[in-house]
Amino acid sequence: MATDNTFPKSLRLAKNSEFRTVFFHGRRYICDGISIFALKQKEKKIGISVSSKKLRKAVDRNRVKRILREIVRKKKNLIPDNLHLVFLYNKKEVPTYAKIHKDVKCLFQKLQ
Repeated sequence: MATDNTFPKSLRLAKNSEFRTVFFHGRRYICDGISIFALKQKEKKIGISVSSKKLRKAVDRNRVKRILREIVRKKKNLIPDNLHLVFLYNKKEVPTYAKIHKDVKCLFQKLQ
């Protein structure tokens, strides 16, 4: 049977207050230019943020968010069901898919 590889809105952190709660009360894991903030909650939710101070162009920020969203969508079964996660990209250059994939894989290993 095929696995569910969608990334529905029910899995996304949407409100600014949810992001702030995870940023201020969650635990931070860092691997190169990507950080994960993790906070135990009742359900699994994921948020993605890219620093506008580092990547000035919206085109570049959106590209990084699309790549991160795609990688998380494919690997969401590795995330425990009781966590709120925020992925924060905080570098000045636009990375390749392979580079982000390697960093996210490293972060998931730290998260376990």
